[in-house]
Amino acid sequence: MMRLLFRPIQVSLNRCAGNFICENQRRLVFQNSLLLLSLFVPLPVLAQLPATRLDGVFPPGAQIGQSVDVAISGADLDDVDRLMFSHPGLSATQKMAEPGPFDNGPQPVENQFVVTIKGDVPPGQHSIRCQGKYGLSNPRTFVVDTLAETSETEPNNRTEEATEIAVPSVMNGQLNGGADLDWYRFKGTTGQRLLVDGQARRIDSRSDLVITVAAADGRILAENRQGHAGDPLIDLQIPSNGDYYLRVHDSQYAGGADFFYRLVLSTRPHIDFVFPPAGLPGSNDEYTAYGRNLPGGQNSGLRLDGQELQQIKVRVPIPGDIADKLTFSGRLDPHQAGLDGIEYRVNSPAGPSNPALVTVATAPVVLESADNDSPAKAQTLTLPCEVAGQFFPKRDLDWYSFEAKANDVFTIEVYSHRLGLPTDPGLLVQQVTKNDAGEEQVRQLALIDDVVSNFRDKSFDHRSNDPWYRFVAPADGIYRVMVRDSFSGVKSDPRMTYRLAIRPEQPDFRLAAAPVDLAGSVLLRRG
Repeated sequence: MMRLLFRPIQVSLNRCAGNFICENQRRLVFQNSLLLLSLFVPLPVLAQLPATRLDGVFPPGAQIGQSVDVAISGADLDDVDRLMFSHPGLSATQKMAEPGPFDNGPQPVENQFVVTIKGDVPPGQHSIRCQGKYGLSNPRTFVVDTLAETSETEPNNRTEEATEIAVPSVMNGQLNGGADLDWYRFKGTTGQRLLVDGQARRIDSRSDLVITVAAADGRILAENRQGHAGDPLIDLQIPSNGDYYLRVHDSQYAGGADFFYRLVLSTRPHIDFVFPPAGLPGSNDEYTAYGRNLPGGQNSGLRLDGQELQQIKVRVPIPGDIADKLTFSGRLDPHQAGLDGIEYRVNSPAGPSNPALVTVATAPVVLESADNDSPAKAQTLTLPCEVAGQFFPKRDLDWYSFEAKANDVFTIEVYSHRLGLPTDPGLLVQQVTKNDAGEEQVRQLALIDDVVSNFRDKSFDHRSNDPWYRFVAPADGIYRVMVRDSFSGVKSDPRMTYRLAIRPEQPDFRLAAAPVDLAGSVLLRRG
């Protein structure tokens, strides 16, 4: 322990020439005293010590079975000489430069590596870290895909400088700030249903990506900035053979090393949602996958952003030992950390689809009835159960009823926002009785919107919009539950699914480990 020795400061104010000077001297003494005290207050200083921080990797992905040169950026990257991945099929060696006249052999190139992806690495997102003088860094996302990959060629700020991009392929780009615009040119075929999937938020980029598709004569054919998981997705029916252009920029025209992105141009299947969104452990039930370019897909009668969605029937096996596990290669936000689930992909000759999340139900699954939009038509439930429903069409209200005995305790919980959807569900619970005349009497027991949590951390914000309620039956009788969503009141989106779980109260917990500092590095210092 270090002992701090100091002498008390003695200050006299008796010789002040006037009140104004005295007051100024008093303030000066007070400020100096505060400064002195602050020197000896024990404060955490770990955040002031250097720690390796990885901000970006470019390109942020590569093709299975290939090798690619990557450059890393961040802070305190002194002596970084290795990259570490979450999958053993990914490896990296430091890039070497030819020796100079005074060098003894090839020399390592600072912050540049050659990454190799073996043929058995599954497509999806994998974690990458770097290690150097100041420890192991925070993780970033490295994407592995089945399509050929290239990187943009600067300058490409105008149509005449557009970088050529093949169909199908993946283009890796970077927005460098200063109102950077990236233009690309591709060849389209008449009748082709081309999907342009812009990946930024999902791969840990800071960019809020905007993509515009234009014909060779300058006509705007499509534009999107908020599609799948906050990233743009364009579903384009090519009108005729010829050249087409893609314009990419950040919504705020910001940029930097951590404003990277990926453009995936393909005719591969794309899953928008799977219904029901959950199944029991050990089951192999039938589900309906909704999306575009689905092999053997039939018209679903549903439209999303003006585009027709297809549907196919699929079977999704859920392992019996899935409890407390979540195997998903896409992006998951902190508020989804308590879910159990698996990913499902549709395979096709054009390649695999994007991953869709299928979660694990906590009780037998019941499908929502089509006509339960009023209290008089409330769907009768047998508990325990989970209802798989949709906040669809616009302004949809779903009513359910069940019987309970006095003092029965149930948890009533809605899963929707935690499914990765832009929803804000609400929950209404009522007790239904009849008077002597046989007239229905309704008593409101609870109206829950957002559940406020005392645990709030800016680097791991687990709060969600999903409501839950601890229901204790006040008497034998009939009870009603209504669920609705705030956002579906202004738009009609068939992707807005939910799980309404009504089951006996069961203690449970999840453990989440998160770093204290925003750099995201869990670092134990030597000693």
